[in-house]
Amino acid sequence: MRVCVVGQSVKDVYLQITGDFLRDENGIAHLDLAFDGSTKSLLRRTAAKSGSAVAAEVLYRIGHKVEYIDDVFLAHRYILNNGESSVIFASSREPVFWQPPREVPNAIFIDDASLLSRDDLKKIEKYATTHNIILCGYGGPRISGAALWGSDDGELKLTQNRLAFHINGIKYSTELICRKERILPESALRSLAFSALIGTWLKGFSALDAIALTKGIVERNTLTQAPRLADVLADLPTLRAAVRIEGSELAQCAQNMLSLGILAADESGGSIAKKFAALKIPDDEQHRRDYRNIFLGLPELAKYVSAVILFDETTTQLADNGQNFTDLLNQQGIVAGVKVDQGLVDFGKKGEKQTEGLSGLPERLAIYHERGLRFAKWRSAFFVGDGTPSSRAIDENCKALAEYARDCQNAGIVPIVEPELVHDGNYSIDQCVKITEMFLTKLFAHLADHQVELSGTILKVNMVLAGKKFKKPSTAAEVGEATARVLKQVVPRELAGVVFLSGGQSPEQATANLKAVWANSPFMWPVTFSFARALQDPAFDAWKGNNQNLEKARKAFLKRLIANSR
Repeated sequence: MRVCVVGQSVKDVYLQITGDFLRDENGIAHLDLAFDGSTKSLLRRTAAKSGSAVAAEVLYRIGHKVEYIDDVFLAHRYILNNGESSVIFASSREPVFWQPPREVPNAIFIDDASLLSRDDLKKIEKYATTHNIILCGYGGPRISGAALWGSDDGELKLTQNRLAFHINGIKYSTELICRKERILPESALRSLAFSALIGTWLKGFSALDAIALTKGIVERNTLTQAPRLADVLADLPTLRAAVRIEGSELAQCAQNMLSLGILAADESGGSIAKKFAALKIPDDEQHRRDYRNIFLGLPELAKYVSAVILFDETTTQLADNGQNFTDLLNQQGIVAGVKVDQGLVDFGKKGEKQTEGLSGLPERLAIYHERGLRFAKWRSAFFVGDGTPSSRAIDENCKALAEYARDCQNAGIVPIVEPELVHDGNYSIDQCVKITEMFLTKLFAHLADHQVELSGTILKVNMVLAGKKFKKPSTAAEVGEATARVLKQVVPRELAGVVFLSGGQSPEQATANLKAVWANSPFMWPVTFSFARALQDPAFDAWKGNNQNLEKARKAFLKRLIANSR
């Protein structure tokens, strides 16, 4: 990701105060501000950086390619130091003159303190629009249509020690500027905070984690350099815990779920029976518990997973330590949820299906909430055939998804809505684009009709790729580009986030395609994985129904977690 930084270059001159203070006739001390060569003495090799210089370094250390465009004239500030305190005298600043960067960037960062004329602002805006560039900045004249988050509702404020901004209808706020000796001027601190926030978001982090990482970067920035992102990432769980989110409880829960990946450990009884039969494993409750225990009992699970979808039976089964699995997950800060749909039944044309489970759903949701489960999942499946999926099947399934989502939110539970174009079919990637756009458009129309709060709703959806039986498999690059394009065109910015199902892809294929989707970031919402088979199948093959293979199975599972988290 290439970022162009536009800002004011400031050359700071340090002056050592060696003489006595001059006193006037009233006895008030004054500094002798006769700046001549005999009194100038640089105290340190590294001067305090300007805001744009700070932003450029932060973005570079986060991992962006940075081109720095500064003004023609260097503005000077004089910093007087008497060994105990410093006083900054700002000189008049010269304007910044816009000039296009050598290479077209992905984003343009306009520093707070830059003195751009309205003509130059218009030039920058035209350049960004022409080249489809994200335009972002803090303060200064308003640039129409240039809000970072895709609309004029995007807002970022910094007052005193607090940074707050709105995204997807949620207000995030956190103490960002550490209470240590102030080294950078206020404008540079704002540039530091905002560039860290922008930079981490451009790298694909969720809004919640971007805030947390910004906090860490600001706190660890020194006069000489900004910390590397990898060093701050090590403390991400601690930093995330210090972030306060202001919004609905549903929205808060959804953002917590999206901070890492989501494990789908919710295979139905029929799916488990087929899987066990293939290896001649007895399909009884004990073996099903032992199978789930491979994943839910992994000591490192919380490092890679922020939520787990359970099957009803698993919500009351016990882990090795005697806790039920729901409590075990919640204790680790992993949000526990449950699959609530009751499977597919025939609908309309041959090969089409409809999901059932709405009957008695509010009562079941109330029980799940009492058990400590805070989200649910409902899957609708679409199959490509002769004239399928029909518009009627799409409409009825999306309507059911919206009714389910409304019932969930009434019960204080975050809904994951999962419309899936089944991968096991004979269709091209272009057909997949068309059908996925069709059912997503219909889904969000029904969600709006049912007054579902999108900031407390998560979309789980297939990646856009050719069917498994199609003659020409899709490359990872094709999948990444097509998937990102469909999502950006159809998914509302208010949605809490998007997670991908693996949908019958091999573990390696799902990981490669996930990486390709990330390569087309940034998105307006968090994007992560919610895999089942792509995470669990290698572990299942290693386990073979024998608990003596437990550690071997967990190593295989951990390997897939690490691969997808990267």
